[in-house]
Amino acid sequence: MSRAVTAVRLISFLALAGFAAPSATLAADEIDLGQMLSGQPPGVRQTERLAKKAEALIDAVEEVQAQVRATLAAHDALIFGGASDLRKPYRALDKEIERTGKRREAVRKKADAAKGESTEYFRAWAGTLPLIDDDELRARSEQRLRDSRARFDGIVDAGLRAAQAYEPFIGRLRDQWNYLGHDLNRSGVESLRPDAQQLADEGRTLLAEIDDNLRQSRDYVASIRSRQPPPPPPAPPAEPAPEAPPGS
Repeated sequence: MSRAVTAVRLISFLALAGFAAPSATLAADEIDLGQMLSGQPPGVRQTERLAKKAEALIDAVEEVQAQVRATLAAHDALIFGGASDLRKPYRALDKEIERTGKRREAVRKKADAAKGESTEYFRAWAGTLPLIDDDELRARSEQRLRDSRARFDGIVDAGLRAAQAYEPFIGRLRDQWNYLGHDLNRSGVESLRPDAQQLADEGRTLLAEIDDNLRQSRDYVASIRSRQPPPPPPAPPAEPAPEAPPGS
């Protein structure tokens, strides 16, 4: 029998048995339908929702990272690619810059959603602290709450910082694109190369820093989940060395 059917039958039974007020239906906070249907207590479900919001933010940052790399590749193709017709790479860079701007806005929206979910999650966690009678355990849970909140806020802040860090970078890319607007020729490109090289180097440094933050963020999200991925399979045993032929 499915959990949904079981839950409905249990509610009906309780109502008929007089556990619900005659003039009102059973209150939602008296029977946790989510727990009945999913088999998970409220805290576990809230943690999973928080993890999903964090993952959506991390995914959005990874997408803009990939887009920035594509924009840098288009930038390098225009400045250093040696194309015989500069118009095609020039148009391609314009499109990649536009796409990067849109990806950056998506990061901001995901960060706002993650921050809202975290507010509810940590408020609910704090609300359960008085249920712990043991002083030492309650204090330990409160400290873990603070630590977890600080780490999650770090994920949101890192996402917002990434979006902000991209803004001046993309602005400088757009400046270089505009610089060539009426000077799109080999001489114009040559005059821009020192600035373009510096910008490309700074862009790759920025990408590496954000990649490191993303790895730390994914580690945190994995650590708060109740179900962990299975460990990798053990490495196969090494093949024995072939025996030397007799008399060798």
